[in-house]
Amino acid sequence: MIGIINTESQNIGSIINCLKYIKVKFRLIDTIEELKKVKLVILPGVGSFDFVIKNLKKKKLYGKKFIKEISKKKVLAICVGLQILFQKSDEGKLPGLNILENIPVKKLDKIGSTGPLPHVGFNKVDLIKGNKKQKEVLNNDFYFVHSYGVSYKQCKFLDAYAITEYEGCQLLSYFKYKNFIAVQFHPEKSGNKGLKFFKHFCDEKKNNF
Repeated sequence: MIGIINTESQNIGSIINCLKYIKVKFRLIDTIEELKKVKLVILPGVGSFDFVIKNLKKKKLYGKKFIKEISKKKVLAICVGLQILFQKSDEGKLPGLNILENIPVKKLDKIGSTGPLPHVGFNKVDLIKGNKKQKEVLNNDFYFVHSYGVSYKQCKFLDAYAITEYEGCQLLSYFKYKNFIAVQFHPEKSGNKGLKFFKHFCDEKKNNF
């Protein structure tokens, strides 16, 4: 059973469709008590940084109690879900969860991009640090749509990470840190490669992924 944190983001429906396709049971999570009942968690995000944070606060899925509980789970954070794990974002005024302490999310032009924003479409993910299984799943083209991200240069301490190049910038597109797996791309919009990604996350035996 996988819990999907109900951030009220638009990609939740697509994530549900993927889980149904690969025959994985799921439930939407709106409270801490519901969160306690699952081992695997997906933290979705589409839209603005502050929109997701406000919805988490509304459901009391924010702060020390939430972080303590979610840190016991295997977590997949997607797009803005990845971004809110950091300290703050150029996109909003509210603080993030700061699980990766004191690292900000920046507009892509501030980390070197000279291309149009948002960054939209399929782009290559390259694993820089990680194992053979991570490389097999991740070294593919995945679908992106975002204007904000994190420079990989700040994150070499991570257990594993991948980068994606976009018009002069090298952004963090995947990482594994403790119990957190996070992606800037959208596996739920990446076709068969995205489905393969979800299968590996949902298999509890693949702890190295």
